[in-house]
Amino acid sequence: KHPDEALAASKEGLKIARQGGNNTLISLALEALAQTETAAGRLDDAWQAWRQNYELHAEHNANHKNQTEDLLEMSRIRSKQGRHADALEHLREAWQQALSHRSSKSDPSHLAYVAGFAVESWRALHAHDPKAAAPVELSAWEVVLEGERGSK
Repeated sequence: KHPDEALAASKEGLKIARQGGNNTLISLALEALAQTETAAGRLDDAWQAWRQNYELHAEHNANHKNQTEDLLEMSRIRSKQGRHADALEHLREAWQQALSHRSSKSDPSHLAYVAGFAVESWRALHAHDPKAAAPVELSAWEVVLEGERGSK
């Protein structure tokens, strides 16, 4: 009901977290700000907050799943904006990161998690632009998803 107040509080929380220098608290504050910006309809600002969080996670070698979640959130925002090609690019990056991480073989459900979002994003892009070229990863995403369905 009061987005300006909520945004001010989220920005103040981020300021305090940055003053304290604790990266975990900074990340949590960035997430809160991004969610508040999204709720207020300020999607470009929300995307920027997720981007900052992604960069913080990358800079401080956070768990790769944190970076994946940041990319998924960035993709969701671009999708809400109708920027389906940009949304798909974030998911392609998340896929490459998931594949390159040593746990990808021991945690196939994480690959399937990313693949599910990526296929959904591809379908949205294709519905919007039927002439869009399929991403090279599409068949791999579908194989992972089929394997996940088969294991249940």
